[in-house]
Amino acid sequence: VAFSILDPFGASWKFDLPISEYGTVSGEFKLPESALPGYYATSSDIPNFYGYFNVANYRKPGINLTVEMQPADAKASQTIQATISARYFFDAPVAGMNVQWNLYTYPASFSLPGYQVGNYHSFWYMPGNTYYGDRTQSGEGVTDADGMVHLTFSDLPAMDDTQKLTLEVIAQDESGQQVAASANALRHPADYYIGLRPDLWVGQ
Repeated sequence: VAFSILDPFGASWKFDLPISEYGTVSGEFKLPESALPGYYATSSDIPNFYGYFNVANYRKPGINLTVEMQPADAKASQTIQATISARYFFDAPVAGMNVQWNLYTYPASFSLPGYQVGNYHSFWYMPGNTYYGDRTQSGEGVTDADGMVHLTFSDLPAMDDTQKLTLEVIAQDESGQQVAASANALRHPADYYIGLRPDLWVGQ
């Protein structure tokens, strides 16, 4: 079966793959060194066959950036601690590095299998303009001698339903390459949840 790969700049490559006794096709094609980054398309003589993939230049960053939030499940009034760690891949701390952070909130839910739980509006509300939800806080920090930045969130906004918090951290390694990391925690509006379900359904 003939296959074609087309890059976003008009270059294309063709190759053939054999059909097995089970009617399947399997194989590989190595792009040439001259191939440029971008979104590529594939096609073949097989009806309705098409596919897409992304080609990128990957360069391993010089540091390993991690984030942790504690507790992972918190009450609405509870203080949340966050730890940002930056270390070289040979496990030495990265001291004196600037980091930027953003804290986002997103509606979440608590699951009791078979029961309806939480405010009705939480299943219909779609938050703001970002992937993580609404940004509530942001700031900057500098790693200490141990490559750490410690953050405390004690003045979080009031809530009446479960929320997911996401802390996103962005920094640059010594070559100027940007690295990022994130962590999540859940905020619960009360000590416990009440679930409701009918004992009987009736239809006509």
